[in-house]
Amino acid sequence: MPGRLALLGEQGYVLRGPSGEVVARDSASGTERPLDPAAIGFAELRPVDGAAASWTIAGVGAVEVAHPTELPDSGGVFRLRPHAGPEGEMRIDAKLLPPYARVDEVWVRGGELELGVQGVTARLRDGAERVPLGSLDDLGSGTWDLYDEGGGRLAAHLDALTDRWRSTVYPSVRLASGLEAQPYFTVDNELSVRVREPHPKRRAIHEPARGRRGKLLALRLLQPLGRAVLRLLAARARPAGDPKLYLLLLHAYGVGGTIRTTFNTAEWLARSREVEVISVIRRREAPSLPFPDGVGLSAVDDVREPGHRLLRALPSALIHPEDYGFSACSFLTDLKLARRLRSLAPGSVLITTRPGLNVAVPSLVPKGVTVIGQEHMNFLSHRPGLMARIRSEYRKLDALAVLTKDDARDYAQMLAGSRTKVVRIPNALPPSEGPLTALDEKVVVAAGRLRLQKGFDLLIRAYAEVARTHPDWQLRIYGSGEERQPLRDLIVERELYNHVFLMGTSHTLQDDLAKGSIFVLSSRYEGFGMVILEAMARGLPVVSFDCPRGPGEIVGSGADGILVPNGDVNGLTRAIVELIEDEDKRRRYAAAGPAKARQYALEKIGPRWDELLGELT
Repeated sequence: MPGRLALLGEQGYVLRGPSGEVVARDSASGTERPLDPAAIGFAELRPVDGAAASWTIAGVGAVEVAHPTELPDSGGVFRLRPHAGPEGEMRIDAKLLPPYARVDEVWVRGGELELGVQGVTARLRDGAERVPLGSLDDLGSGTWDLYDEGGGRLAAHLDALTDRWRSTVYPSVRLASGLEAQPYFTVDNELSVRVREPHPKRRAIHEPARGRRGKLLALRLLQPLGRAVLRLLAARARPAGDPKLYLLLLHAYGVGGTIRTTFNTAEWLARSREVEVISVIRRREAPSLPFPDGVGLSAVDDVREPGHRLLRALPSALIHPEDYGFSACSFLTDLKLARRLRSLAPGSVLITTRPGLNVAVPSLVPKGVTVIGQEHMNFLSHRPGLMARIRSEYRKLDALAVLTKDDARDYAQMLAGSRTKVVRIPNALPPSEGPLTALDEKVVVAAGRLRLQKGFDLLIRAYAEVARTHPDWQLRIYGSGEERQPLRDLIVERELYNHVFLMGTSHTLQDDLAKGSIFVLSSRYEGFGMVILEAMARGLPVVSFDCPRGPGEIVGSGADGILVPNGDVNGLTRAIVELIEDEDKRRRYAAAGPAKARQYALEKIGPRWDELLGELT
C-alpha cells in the first residue's frame, strides 16, 4: 500500500501507511528509530550534527509528495525532500540549510541586480573569497553564489514557491566582456548568477507546415496496410478469462484531467462490477495520481523495458497521426495492444477515452465485446484528417459518451442512422478533501497542460496590466508541457518574472488551487473544463474565456464567476482586476461555487453510467 506524506504546517509530516510499526533508518550509519505511523514530526528525522542525511522509511511504499518542503529551524531552514528509493521504498533526505538573508524580488535592469539587500557580495562556486558586487560586469566566467554583507546566503525560503529553480526565470544580460550573465535559484532556493558564453538562439520546435503535411499524407497512405498486418499478427490471440469492464487510457501513470476523471469513473463502476484500467503506455513504477481501491491496473507497452528497437522505431499504424497521442505510440505498442484487445472475453465492456483509441479499437475486439467511446475534447476541435476517420469509425461504436449538450447534438446529427447511441455524461468531480480556501492570499491560480490549447500565453499577456496595477498579487500556473520554454520567454519579455510563476506539475492540485483567491481558465477551446469545477469545489471564484465548449455550461456569469468573450485578452484583464478590487463580489462568487460543483459529484454522474451500461448489456 503506498504511503502518503502530507505536510501539516510547522508541525511536520503525517505519514499514512500500512498498520504496524514504521521504522526510519539512517542510510549512512544504519541507525534505526521506530516511528509512530500516525505522526512523524520533522524533529525526529533531523540529523544530529546538522549535516545532510537520508532516512529510509521501511514498510511504506511510493511517495506521493513530489516537491521538497522547508520548515523553520533555529539555525536556518530545515529542508526535507521525500522521494522513492532504488527499490521503491520511501526516503526522506534531510538537510539543514545555512543562515540566510531573504530575497523576495529580483530585478534585472541593464547590468544591475536590484535585490533589496544592502552590501551584496559574490563568491565564485568553490572559491575562497567573497567580493563586493556592484554590477554584473564585475563577474567573470563561472557560477557565483550571492551573500549579504554579514555572510548570509541570499535565498528565498519558507514561501509557497518551494521549487524556485523550476517556477522562476530571470533575464540574461550580455556583459561588456561578451559573456552572458543570468541570475537563477538553486535546488535549495538560494540565489546565484551563472556567467558563460552566450547561448545560441533556440531553433523553432515546430517543423514547417509543408513538411508536416507530407508526413501526414504518407502516414495516412501507409496506416491501412499497417492495420491489416496487425490484424493478421494478432489473430492468434484468443479470448481468455471472464467478462470484465475495462477502461482504456493512453497513459494511466501520468497527470491530467482525463486520467483523474477516468479513475473516478472506475471507482464508481467497481461498486458492482469487476473493473480494470488498461494503460496503453507505461513510463513509471506507480500512477502519479491516487488510484482507486478495488480496481485492477495493467499496462500494454512498458516503454522502460529494453529490446524491440526496430518495432519501437516504426510509427503507430493504429493511432491517427492527428491525435495528440500518436507520438507516444509505436508499431510495437500497436502489436501489443491488438493482442491484448483480442484476448478480451465476450460479454466484456470496453470504454475508450480518446479519439485515436475510439477509432482504432472497434475493429480489433472480438465479437460480443461492447465498446463505448468517450470524447474528452469537443466536436469542433478535431483536425480534418482525424475528423474524417471519426465520421466513418464512430459508427462502429456501441455508444459514444460526450461531455456537453452541444457535442451531444452535433454527434447525434453526424451519426444519425447508425447503431451508435450518443449520450451526454459530464465528467464527475473527484471528492474534494480539505477546507474551502480562505481567500486571503493575493494569488491568482491557473492549471493545465502547457500547450497552445490552454492559452497560457494569452493569460500572461492579460496579467501584464494586472501586475502593473496590483504588483502585490501573483499568478501561479500549474502544469508541464511543450510550451514551457516559450512561456518562460514571454514572462521575461513582459518583465513579469516577479509576478508570474510556472509551478510545474502538481500531484496535489486541489490543495494547490486552495492556495489561491481567484481561478482563471484561458483556454482557446476545451472538452469540458473539469478544472473549473475542481476550483469551485474548493471555494474559488472563476474567470474564464467562454471558449468552445464547456465553460459556458458550467460558469454562471455574475453568480459564481465571470465569462469573458473567447480570446478577449483585455476583457480577461478587466475581469481579474474586477475580482481583485471587489472583495465582496469575490467572496460572493466563491461562496456559490461549491453548490455548483456538487451538481457534478460522483453520486450524481455515476448513475448515468449505470443506466447506459444497463441499456447496452
